[in-house]
Amino acid sequence: MIILILAMTTPPAPDAFPDAPATILVISDDPETSRAWVDALAAAGHHASLVSLDEADPQMMLSLAPDLCAVDSRAEHAAVLDCCRVLREATAIPLALFTTLADEAHLLAAYAAGLDMVVAHPVSPRLFVTMVDAWLGRARALPAAFATGLHVGGFTLYQIRRRLETPDGGAIKLTALEARLLYVLMRQPGRPMEADRLVRWVWGHDYTPGDGAMLKNLVYRLRRKIEPDPCAPRCLVTSGGDGYSFQGDPTAGKIKTRSQNALNL
Repeated sequence: MIILILAMTTPPAPDAFPDAPATILVISDDPETSRAWVDALAAAGHHASLVSLDEADPQMMLSLAPDLCAVDSRAEHAAVLDCCRVLREATAIPLALFTTLADEAHLLAAYAAGLDMVVAHPVSPRLFVTMVDAWLGRARALPAAFATGLHVGGFTLYQIRRRLETPDGGAIKLTALEARLLYVLMRQPGRPMEADRLVRWVWGHDYTPGDGAMLKNLVYRLRRKIEPDPCAPRCLVTSGGDGYSFQGDPTAGKIKTRSQNALNL
């Protein structure tokens, strides 16, 4: 089984050097089997390094500030997902899984662990490089609000840092999923978003039965962090039964956003 973790640690400017070489770290428990990927990345003009999984840890990995980080692992399923959970708690990097396992239980467990995408093997070095380039292009087209922050009704969200500043001057540490949900809602403040759209934008897959409970649990956790009274929410409100909107703090003045980019949902 092969895990690919795509890591964006800092957001480049939207139009700055879209074809510039990337710094890519490949971490493997069998480095010789990953050599073909690393060689293909180098041939494509990227800066690629190969590190043994035994010598890697999340802090070391993030300190290298790679544009992408690929983990090639043959470890047992539970151990691989445990590693992904640790990374998801440490950073909001995009995560993708390349695997030979295709059963539904495995896919559900992977998404629950925080992975953004699951892709079936085999994946040749050429296809791997093409996918990496596609992810790089997407990362380099991120809205400016990822870097400058979104300002809505007294709240300021810093998506990459997973930090929410509150109207009273406090700061709340968010999980990756919490930050993504707030980002989607705060891009269009006051506008109700249906559950199926939120699931697609937050988890990266189409809405299926059972996802409503998953979304409700995420909203519940967020309300406990940002609402003065989670049982009577004023900032993150329910709309249309299963949808939600972000209103901000009604006492903080007129809702505003600093970024001029519109999110097309």
